[in-house]
Amino acid sequence: MNDNLRVNSQKSYESLINISDLVEILYKNIFLFVMLVSVFSISSVFFALSLNNKYESSAILELSNLGTSSDSSMISSEYSSLAALGGISLSSGTNDRSDYVLKTLTSREFLKHLISFESVKENLFASKSFDQSTKEIIYDQEIFKDGKWVREVKENRSPEPSYHEVYKKIFLNNFSAKKDLDSGFIILSFEHISPIFAYDFLTLVINELNSITRIKDLNETENMIDYLEDQLPLTKEKNIKDTIYKLIAEELKSKMIANVNEDYILKSIDPPFIPEFKSSPNRPLICILGSLLGLLVGFLVCLIKFYNTNKN
Repeated sequence: MNDNLRVNSQKSYESLINISDLVEILYKNIFLFVMLVSVFSISSVFFALSLNNKYESSAILELSNLGTSSDSSMISSEYSSLAALGGISLSSGTNDRSDYVLKTLTSREFLKHLISFESVKENLFASKSFDQSTKEIIYDQEIFKDGKWVREVKENRSPEPSYHEVYKKIFLNNFSAKKDLDSGFIILSFEHISPIFAYDFLTLVINELNSITRIKDLNETENMIDYLEDQLPLTKEKNIKDTIYKLIAEELKSKMIANVNEDYILKSIDPPFIPEFKSSPNRPLICILGSLLGLLVGFLVCLIKFYNTNKN
């Protein structure tokens, strides 16, 4: 028992010696240590102040059931196969189109459509700062100047960024689309240095998704109606003809709904808004992390200097 106490006492004594050695090392290199910590702290302050405020607009939406057929259960499996031969896909009757919505919203092709609108690509890729007094975005003159793309690029690149470049560098880092697993709602958010553009862009995203989906379904409905009308003269059995008439009626109903409803696939519960307060950067946190990094670097440099001196 006494041996164990002796061992523990020895270990505690060695720990005290190690701590005292570290304090002595820092004391002998106090000027270097303070200088490094000060450099990192001051640099983190300047870095935090150099960052633009960013504002995040968000929206909560629910899936609309306008894009699905409510009476698709009446479609027989035989006729679904018949429609498939004509290149037509009959609705499966499911109301959950969240996967389609999320994949479309975060796709390159959808962004390509969005940046075809006036000033969207410039605001996404060339924005440098935001003038709070005029509420205007100030562009980086080395990228976009006098309405033209002027950035310097390699010979095989164009001064105007491609939608692939905008997607990879800007869109993925600032836009978010996810589904709440508990409620099933779709949550969208977009962050930008301009609170007004953050709102405008998110509104554009929602409107265009509804518009694109509505047009797509209208085209499919037109094709379906044309196909079914072509099949009527070829069909002699009364029960099949009755099914065709019912299908045509349902497609006409879907066509009418698509033409009169703007919120075709996404309906706002909490629509996009113009944010009043910045979402980032967290300047105090940046300064604290910079100071902690300075403490770590200063401590390591002092240790390295001490061991190199002893070695020599």
